[in-house]
Amino acid sequence: MAETLRLGIDGLKCAACISRVEAALMDLPGVTQAVVNLATGEARVDGAAHLPDWEILAAAVEASGYKARRLASDARTAIDQREEVRQQQLHHLQRRLNFGVIFSLPILLATLVSHLGLMLPTPLSALMTPWAQALLATPVQFWVGQDFYRGAWAALRRRASDMNTLIVLGTSAAYLVSLAAVVAPASRHGLTAGHPVLYFEASTAVITLTLLGRWLEERARGETATAVRQLAELQVRRVQVLRDGRALELPLEAIALNDRVLVRPGERIPVDGEVEEGQSEVDESLLSGESLPVLKQMGDHVVGATLNGSGSLLVRTTHIGRDTVLARILERVQQAQSSKAPIQRLADQVTARFVPVVIILALGSSLSWWLASDSLAIATRVFTGVLVIACPCALGLATPTAITVAIGRAAQSGLLVRNATTLEQLNRIDTVVFDKTGTLTAGQPTVEQFAAHGSEAELLPLVAAVEQQSEHPLAAALVQFANPGQSPLPPVAQFRASPGRGAEARVNGYWVRIGTPDWLSDQGLDTTSWIHQLQDWQSKGNSPVLAAIDRQVVAAFGLRDQLRPQSQSTVRQLRRRGLRVLLLSGDRQATAAAIAREVGIEEVIAEVLPDGKAAVIQQLQAAGGCVAMVGDGINDAPALAQADVGIAMGGGTDLARASSDITLLASNPAGVLAALQLGQATVHNIRQNLAFAFGYNLLALPIAAGLLQPWTGLWLDPAIAGAAMALSSVSVISNALRLRKLRLG
Repeated sequence: MAETLRLGIDGLKCAACISRVEAALMDLPGVTQAVVNLATGEARVDGAAHLPDWEILAAAVEASGYKARRLASDARTAIDQREEVRQQQLHHLQRRLNFGVIFSLPILLATLVSHLGLMLPTPLSALMTPWAQALLATPVQFWVGQDFYRGAWAALRRRASDMNTLIVLGTSAAYLVSLAAVVAPASRHGLTAGHPVLYFEASTAVITLTLLGRWLEERARGETATAVRQLAELQVRRVQVLRDGRALELPLEAIALNDRVLVRPGERIPVDGEVEEGQSEVDESLLSGESLPVLKQMGDHVVGATLNGSGSLLVRTTHIGRDTVLARILERVQQAQSSKAPIQRLADQVTARFVPVVIILALGSSLSWWLASDSLAIATRVFTGVLVIACPCALGLATPTAITVAIGRAAQSGLLVRNATTLEQLNRIDTVVFDKTGTLTAGQPTVEQFAAHGSEAELLPLVAAVEQQSEHPLAAALVQFANPGQSPLPPVAQFRASPGRGAEARVNGYWVRIGTPDWLSDQGLDTTSWIHQLQDWQSKGNSPVLAAIDRQVVAAFGLRDQLRPQSQSTVRQLRRRGLRVLLLSGDRQATAAAIAREVGIEEVIAEVLPDGKAAVIQQLQAAGGCVAMVGDGINDAPALAQADVGIAMGGGTDLARASSDITLLASNPAGVLAALQLGQATVHNIRQNLAFAFGYNLLALPIAAGLLQPWTGLWLDPAIAGAAMALSSVSVISNALRLRKLRLG
């Protein structure tokens, strides 16, 4: 049995960090996959059977230079833990950033005054001597910048390099050359008007601006998880419980199955359960995206975290803890956010080799300028500028940040996305295949026509008894029609179901078969006398079902399912987008064609068994289509699994949801449009981020290396390089955050 664990990882800064942690975890026995998300600071570890103990996983992470945190199994608690750690990290960065600003500003002011040739009063000028600058720069270099040194040392111990390596090499070179100039001003590095050439402003500015970038980045990362936190915060913490005739207020963790919970007007429903007393309209929009309140009364199911209206309810708890709808949603969203999109492989491949290439480029370009100019000052400027501006953070953040925001936005809109690959696949969809019953229709059919040979009083209880054993939507309609008073039914023996075709069993000594005309014909029963009746019903969009007692067909039912209100508009908009839309149904051709005409679908494939549905999807894929399948029942599960993207209605079967890539919580076909829109917007956003990150480095590196200097006379100041590097990461995150405001549907 597969096992999955999530770990919090502290100290992640760039894509190179991710690669090292993933490699360390993958080296452990029993680990089949390890995926680290830079945007959330978490690792998801999968194992085929049993994963190593927590201590072993943590040791592997720490050996790679980072710190592992145990995350709570409860999704809500894990989210709270993540936010607490993020706040601690922000506080840590804020302290060092404040110190860096205070000590760096005098050095920057001294440099500016020197460049402008201004004179300052003696007390101020004393603070700006080379020795004063060295004293101010030293704590910035080694205390404010201590995290960079720790990270670079950890990487060096593993014979690796990362962005910390670039920052340490660049700033240390500037600092040490400047310090040498202060201690030995007549050394070969050169004099300028009797004063040493100093780069303390570069080293301190780079460290301070990089910390500023990290602080802004950490704040922005917190915004990427806003949607998930908002969902988690819907959960009520304290619950009013009725026990032994007394109302008690208990923490949610103390609630047990079958507890009776009081829900007052205007309160959030704290648990998943069944209404025992009262009635009220419940707003389920924050979980399902359904805008209209739903009337709940005795016997109806309610979901925790939804908002009660003006009535009072007494709810019996049916699910608690990790089994509640909200807990499952949070768990699935977190799993999806920890996944990795295929488009990220390009960034991973580049960043794996990026830092060593940059170090070689920095050494080569600085050496070239030293030989050409005989100036250590110029060589230092080039070396520091190339190292600092080439930070790979933006590349590492480009994809996971967009994925994290998009999946959170999807959850807010009632779309549960399985993983990042699904979002990328949505962008390629050109064919959408709809199931009929429960998808385009409401899945609550009723018997519209009925004809029988013989006594209805004897026949209908037999039909109800057999169909009560089936979970097919048509079976529920037949039971409601045949036994409206819910009278006791005769016992059933030897029940057998043929998915998509019918069911049979022995009742009161009779062998009763109920199913499609073709199914009964295949079993040798004569259905010819019913053909004209059935054809008339089918032309009106009704599904025919025959009932047989022993070997005699004795009754026919015509069932009709009402279209969902959004079905016609959804199909119309999909076709406007240029998508191919098909109806795939196990129903009779005439019935399916009638429904297709009503919703505006021109291509109909009917009378298809469950296994046949998957084969149809395969045929569409073989013809070059990228297919999304939308369904809700057990018979749709093979097709949902086969499709490039399987989309299941939230009100459908557990198997359908388990086989799908996306679940529409509101069971609204319009969610298909929202999902396609989100997929396209996410991939577009990722491409923008990657283009910015790659383009930034392609443009910045030649400038930092001094290639424009012979024609323009301009150098890239290392301090400006540090600011640009910090801005690149913040810009990528800010671009990804635009997905939070995406209007879906």
